Formats: sequence, structure tokens, C-alpha cells
Amino acid sequence: MVEIIERFEPKIRKSLRFTDISVREDIHQEIVFRMIKAVKSYRLANESNRLIDREPL
Repeated sequence: MVEIIERFEPKIRKSLRFTDISVREDIHQEIVFRMIKAVKSYRLANESNRLIDREPL
């Protein structure tokens, strides 16, 4: 998870340069939170697909 966030950090910071400095940190936290949520939901979906792909018992 940390590696994913670190890879996107330069892009996040670049995008945040265009936001009001008073809300920049809040927006940064929200972006990271949503990234974590997206990665976790992807993993769950991926695991579910794996269960479906198995041959029936």
C-alpha cells in the first residue's frame, strides 16, 4: 500500500499546487484515503473472481 501511495505522491502534489493552500492538506488526505479504499476494494473483487473461477467441488 505504501509503495502505491509513494508512486502517486509526485502526481498528487503536482495537482495540489493548483488548490488553495488552506485546504491542500485536507484534499491530500482525502485522495490518499480514496486510493487506499480503491486498492482494498480491488483486492476483494479480485479474490472474489478467483473463487468464482475455481472448478466446482
